[in-house]
Amino acid sequence: MAAATLGVVGCTGRLGWGIGFCGAALERAGSDYLQVEVSERSMQYPRKLVEGGAFQGQVVQEVVCTDPLDCSNKCLRMERTARVADLPAPETCALCQV
Repeated sequence: MAAATLGVVGCTGRLGWGIGFCGAALERAGSDYLQVEVSERSMQYPRKLVEGGAFQGQVVQEVVCTDPLDCSNKCLRMERTARVADLPAPETCALCQV
């Protein structure tokens, strides 16, 4: 039954209703960090996709999105091209359907 539910939710999420979670931060819980939940604090806009700072001596610019489409577009761009210091797309893009 769980497989059927996951299949339906996963398929319908690609139709666009899941775009609201794009850019939301994930929180890990439990002693083994296997439980993951969406942070309620990260559900408001603007959402911070990338924290600004320095990584291996290179400055990493802060990336903020203002709405679901903006978040989706920025995450798609970060998935396709490497960021500063060859970093992959941030964890906040994990819930985007790219």
